[in-house]
Amino acid sequence: MFKLGLLINPYAGIGGPLALKGSDSEAHRNQALADGASLRAAKRVAEALQPLVVVADRVQLYGFGAAMAGDTARAMGFDFTELGLAASEPSTAVDTINAAIQLKAVAVDLLLFAGGDGTARDIVEAVGSDIPVLGIPSGVKMHSGVYAISPASAGEIALSFIYNQLINIELSEVRDIDEAAFRRGQVRSRFYGELLVPRLGHFLQRVKDGGRELESL
Repeated sequence: MFKLGLLINPYAGIGGPLALKGSDSEAHRNQALADGASLRAAKRVAEALQPLVVVADRVQLYGFGAAMAGDTARAMGFDFTELGLAASEPSTAVDTINAAIQLKAVAVDLLLFAGGDGTARDIVEAVGSDIPVLGIPSGVKMHSGVYAISPASAGEIALSFIYNQLINIELSEVRDIDEAAFRRGQVRSRFYGELLVPRLGHFLQRVKDGGRELESL
């Protein structure tokens, strides 16, 4: 059985449609919810898992229960092993880190996560470069080079991984920008670490370079 770890930041990207330019802070997340923003990370995960339905009998999913993985995995018909629950609702970065640590402990073959750069920062803190990790793009900020170009592309990479096809696994940068500066129109990108990421053809996005471009270049 292929051991697939699943981790969802349910509130990833909630600030995007309202032009909040990020949703890492509790205040902006609460503002988005108060303004009627809808949660969309779970829907993106369902799109990523759809290509894997054909091999559901070969895949064992692991993760935290409820909105952090269990609800979506079970709704898609996968066998799911619950490793814990978020300590609070809404879930926080601490819950993301704890879930990633648990997934590393059970030695998943691939950790599939949904979120943005803030979520990637939490995961690199929890697992470093010890296990393969792949991001399902779901956040407002997407500067790290650890994401597939779309949820469906994430599913195709995972499917190739399950079929034991030849895939390069390389270290890719995790970067994030200063949300406060971003709201002032400034992009300040900072390096936070590297994750071990499966790379397949054109399905993975490149690192985005934040900062002012030089006209001479």
